Amino acid sequence: MGDNSTSKSTQGKSNRPIVIGLDFGTFSTKVLLRRRGDKEAELVQLDAPVEGYPWFANPSLVCLDRDRLYFGREASLKKTGIVFHSLKVRLLPPRLERDPETDSFPVGLGPDCLVACYLGWALQRIKHLVPEVATSPVFLNVAAP
Repeated sequence: MGDNSTSKSTQGKSNRPIVIGLDFGTFSTKVLLRRRGDKEAELVQLDAPVEGYPWFANPSLVCLDRDRLYFGREASLKKTGIVFHSLKVRLLPPRLERDPETDSFPVGLGPDCLVACYLGWALQRIKHLVPEVATSPVFLNVAAP
């Protein structure tokens, strides 16, 4: 987080249950964190801001380049490789006609796998940014409307 607001506000609050709200959207991903007993939640900035996105939203992007995956901001900045947009939509059943975006998935690496990798990356970022999640009970509330 750019301003370290999460790390400053976590002092003395460990071991309280934490609710993490993760909104995995077609365009961006947002994260809210609320500790039990707090009236207000706080936004968690997963990465440095990206042009075209609000400061608190991370691009819901995955880029495959030379057998390596890049997520969010890093995926948005890649100039090479295949960038996968709208992964959430790609989880829907396939249409009967050919879809060039779906056809670009490498064999064995479909949208479900890429979404799982992206969410794993996001959860790892949360764990890094909010170290108390390693010592507190955590409840994860994932929305993908």
